[in-house]
Amino acid sequence: MWQYIEKAEKVVTALSKFFLICASIIILFIMALIPIDVLLRYFFSQSITGTYELVEMGTALMIFFALAMTHHYREHIAIGFLVDRLSHRVRNFIEGSVEAVVFIVVIVMGYQLWEHAMRIMNRSIITTDLGLPMYPFIIIVAGATFIFAAKVLFNGLSHFREVAQKS
Repeated sequence: MWQYIEKAEKVVTALSKFFLICASIIILFIMALIPIDVLLRYFFSQSITGTYELVEMGTALMIFFALAMTHHYREHIAIGFLVDRLSHRVRNFIEGSVEAVVFIVVIVMGYQLWEHAMRIMNRSIITTDLGLPMYPFIIIVAGATFIFAAKVLFNGLSHFREVAQKS
């Protein structure tokens, strides 16, 4: 059974790496867009239409694309001064339990994002300046959230596997 879980985890990690590359491209786009817009305003009294919307949507995509790899490399904020002093088995049990709670929260969040995207799609809501439909962005964010949830699930399973092996 663990071999299938490990294969699935490799697929999720590959998707997470792809999303991280997408996040990097988005941040490069934002980093180029903002100064160009400022220079156009300063020298030509003209701006790029929809800059605010592009930065807003791009930032949302960038953050959600980077979540899974941030979790993979454990680059998120964690306070472990109490847990670090516990035995390996107890520490893995606590970390696995925390991962289980995080998994449930992230799944609910992804589901709510999906539902929100469907409501936005049914109402045909678009952005103000560019007239872009908003639901594709929210669907992509929901998908990235589910990838993040899968990464959390696999991390939790590996913690519980460590607990079982140490018994």
